[in-house]
Amino acid sequence: MPKTPHKTTLPPTTPRGQRLESSPCTWDKKLANYASQYVSEKLIGDCNLEHSGGPYGENLAAGGATDFDGADAVKMWVSEKPYYNYDSNSCVGGECGHYTQVV
Repeated sequence: MPKTPHKTTLPPTTPRGQRLESSPCTWDKKLANYASQYVSEKLIGDCNLEHSGGPYGENLAAGGATDFDGADAVKMWVSEKPYYNYDSNSCVGGECGHYTQVV
């Protein structure tokens, strides 16, 4: 059975920046409901990768390999880490927007 976005899970640990200090993550029910609604609309729609245009940022990914999954998407986004400047909290050349969403 091919993997679908809603049936894909991430590995138990996701890559994190070594120099980052942050509070523990907490579940945001409002955000979860927003994401669920967006996915539901896309699954009955055209499934094109389009940002929601809403109040939240989101990372989108697609791969040509039949075994491309959520973990592969995260690896792609984390590969932008070299373009992130920790001291200024900014992206070099605007090339790390996906990475900032991961961390």
